[in-house]
Amino acid sequence: MHLNETFSPEYKKEILRYIYNHQNEDGGWGFHIEGHSIMFCTVLSYICMRILGDGPFGGRNNAVERGRKWIHDHGGVVAIPSWGKTWLSIFGLFDWSGCIPMPPEFWILPSYLRMHPAKMWCYCRMTYMPMSYLYGKRFVGPITDLVKQLRKELHSQPYDEVNWKKYRHFHSYIPCLVFVFLKLIVEINEFVTNYWVVVPWHYITGRFVSPASSNTGFDVG
Repeated sequence: MHLNETFSPEYKKEILRYIYNHQNEDGGWGFHIEGHSIMFCTVLSYICMRILGDGPFGGRNNAVERGRKWIHDHGGVVAIPSWGKTWLSIFGLFDWSGCIPMPPEFWILPSYLRMHPAKMWCYCRMTYMPMSYLYGKRFVGPITDLVKQLRKELHSQPYDEVNWKKYRHFHSYIPCLVFVFLKLIVEINEFVTNYWVVVPWHYITGRFVSPASSNTGFDVG
């Protein structure tokens, strides 16, 4: 695996130590070291432990199994928020059809429009730009043995039987008319571009990603 070539055994050991030290008593992980457990951080921490070599029942004080139990006790991995669904889709643990649309077409709108994504706060802009590119390509990494194992560990039902669209907005609804309206727009846009439009807009979006990454030193800070 690539990480075995990138990280030394001691480096991986210290990453795991950090994860163990900040696991909450209920088995999950919070957004920060004193935060209550949430699905997004618990799932990512769980996957990190498995990537770094811990088995399904490994980790200090049975950390992996405790984390998995927290996930299943709180609705399963399908309850992860939208950014988590995106990362899991890239990893091969979720299907893109279960993600809220992030149309790359928005980046070709006239820049003078108030809703143009270039006017987003930098952290949102620099996140959604590459995400919309990957969403447009429906990119999925290699389906390794570990990915297949994680599909069984994280989902409460067989992976191939999950109704992905059913969970697209699961735990992601915001009771605001503006967001309901925007959700309708992106849903219509996805239908139109999937069936009628053949222009590969994600390639145009990709042209923004490289200079944006270079200009920020591959960071937004």
